[in-house]
Amino acid sequence: MLKKTLLVIITALIILCIGITIWLGFFFNPNEYKSLLNKQLNNNPNIHVKIKGNISWQLWPLSLTAQDISIDSAKAFSSHWQQAKLKISLINLFSSQPLPIKKIQLINGQIHHNHMALPIKKLTLQQAHFSKLNRIMLSAVIQNKHMNATVNTMLSQDKNLHKFTIYPTTITGEIGHHPFQITVASFDYQQGDNQITISPIHTKIAGSTITTNLNIPSLNPLKLNIKSSAKTLNIEKLINLHGFKLQLSNIMIDIKAHKKKQISGNVDISAKSGLLTGIDLNALAHAVDNFLQALMQGAHIGNAFASFQQTFAPVIGDGNMKPDPTKSTQLGELNINSTFDQDQLTTKSINWQAKNFTLSGRGLISFSLASAYYPVSINLKGKTPFSIPYQLVYQNRQFKGQINQDKLKEHLQPIIEKALKNTLQNKLHSLFG
Repeated sequence: MLKKTLLVIITALIILCIGITIWLGFFFNPNEYKSLLNKQLNNNPNIHVKIKGNISWQLWPLSLTAQDISIDSAKAFSSHWQQAKLKISLINLFSSQPLPIKKIQLINGQIHHNHMALPIKKLTLQQAHFSKLNRIMLSAVIQNKHMNATVNTMLSQDKNLHKFTIYPTTITGEIGHHPFQITVASFDYQQGDNQITISPIHTKIAGSTITTNLNIPSLNPLKLNIKSSAKTLNIEKLINLHGFKLQLSNIMIDIKAHKKKQISGNVDISAKSGLLTGIDLNALAHAVDNFLQALMQGAHIGNAFASFQQTFAPVIGDGNMKPDPTKSTQLGELNINSTFDQDQLTTKSINWQAKNFTLSGRGLISFSLASAYYPVSINLKGKTPFSIPYQLVYQNRQFKGQINQDKLKEHLQPIIEKALKNTLQNKLHSLFG
């Protein structure tokens, strides 16, 4: 009797499973429940989710795939995604309780905040339960023409204390074909607080480690204080210097930013010293000073500009000068002061000390064009004050330097005229003295 009862139960279960499978495969259409699904997804008053496109499903693992989805927060951001995959229980799809999503994967989207857009190839959110805390593991793949990065982190919310905890976060990827890794220490945020401090943030790039402290003294209105430091930084590993090498030591970067209609602020950069390999600018500056002294005494007047070009030939090229690895320039303290907004960075002053010269100037970086233009001057410290006008340009991922020869002639002209006058006076003095 017991065997017959068990056989009946097993047979009934098999028939039920077959019936459910046939119904799900041939008759169940998740699009008929789109309005219910949208309602279930919008149980958080701070987030609005809307599925606009078609919904499909697969039996194993139980999941729904939706096309054309928007996820918005009126106070923070808006986003649009081509596709979303939701791992849920289909039984709960028809219940009146909030829809439990164990895992959601958003594909090919953009997150918008004011006028800024962040393209994300894939964003994965997965719930994990540890003791009384509900933790969410987050993984994101960010891709655009400048950067390819993967973000991995985990966050939790203590509902009783209204406290958020962001656990240690790792960001890895490439910027302009340069691999990098950023590790962020964990930090807490208490609802109602108007400030956040995140420290330390370690960035490994181009063989160097940059340590950053981020302080947000105000969220509304937004204010940021960012202080970064590095013992050394090899610039040629970040920018193509055509064979030259530039290493900066003991770098400090101080950024103060605020947001009204858009982000803007100040950037101050300093370095204690630098080493430029491939050319000896101190020796060249000394040679130019000797040439100018000889010119003042009446030598080289006939072909003054040609002689000057020959003396300073290594830096008068079109930016494709051949570096000499046996030569180097020891540079002293560097200070750069700039302002920035959403469109560009404007450098108000550059001051770089060296043994026989100083470098000063200003410049502009366009974020939208990914280009930079910096007119600077090489100011000789010799007996004859002289300034050599130079142009540094970065465009199409190429760095070039070139002397402004028209301005150079203007600077050299009064010296030649003075040398001619002195020479003529000396001749007249020798004839009639």
